[in-house]
Amino acid sequence: RVRRARAWREDAEPVNTGLGFNEFYNAKLDPADWMQPDFDDSAWEAAWEIPPHQSPWQYLEKRQTPMLIETEIFPRKVVRVGEVVDLPRLMFSETDIPVRLMSEPAYDLQYAKVSQPDAVLRGGGEAAELKSSPFLLGETQEKGARSPYLIVDFGRPVFGFPRIQLEGPENAVVDMTYGPDLVAGRVRPLSQGLRYGDRYLMRAGKQTWQVFEYKQFRYLQVVVRNAATPVRIDSISAVSYEYPAPRKGTFECSDPVLTQLWKTCVDTT
Repeated sequence: RVRRARAWREDAEPVNTGLGFNEFYNAKLDPADWMQPDFDDSAWEAAWEIPPHQSPWQYLEKRQTPMLIETEIFPRKVVRVGEVVDLPRLMFSETDIPVRLMSEPAYDLQYAKVSQPDAVLRGGGEAAELKSSPFLLGETQEKGARSPYLIVDFGRPVFGFPRIQLEGPENAVVDMTYGPDLVAGRVRPLSQGLRYGDRYLMRAGKQTWQVFEYKQFRYLQVVVRNAATPVRIDSISAVSYEYPAPRKGTFECSDPVLTQLWKTCVDTT
């Protein structure tokens, strides 16, 4: 059986001309438990077989290389906690999340609230709590609607699928962006030809969001908006995506740049 996935916005902006699209995902529009064995799909349409003459995949062969290895990894540390001023919606298209993240002013925590930020590093047990400021959109920039954010560092470049486990109110918004380094203490959503910025519109209760398109990054930034009651983040992680090649050799020399360069090549190639 099949059902059209409705949660993804189809007018989202592309990352660039060679990669996929940024994701704008409304968790209320698709069933939360559709992957469970006991899910009732009786209302879904019947699947159909594509006739051979209409299929572009007529010559399937057994793959000659092993499947990539997926491993959930966690960031090493939280490097910054702060708040941003939510700018008026008229300044951007609704789906242009990278431009919004790039443009909004950032400050140290003053009006928004973040508690136990280090809890996102491990998962299970305690959770970080993020809550928006009580001010309304359109008030003076000194106050205005303030949304909390945090930035985590994975310690090295990683390649894979960012994942966040959280709980909170319906219609709270989670924006995420990614980057290889920090500029003035923040992740740059627009850099080196990439436009990284994904949005998740929450349903009520516990949920997990894993982005559909893989990313390459070291730092991950999360902004929580429209959260009059706290959003609890149990963990932030990435499902690392790597070729299953055993690391048989090592390299080290008196030049630390060459030593680090070798390690970077192994990690990324």
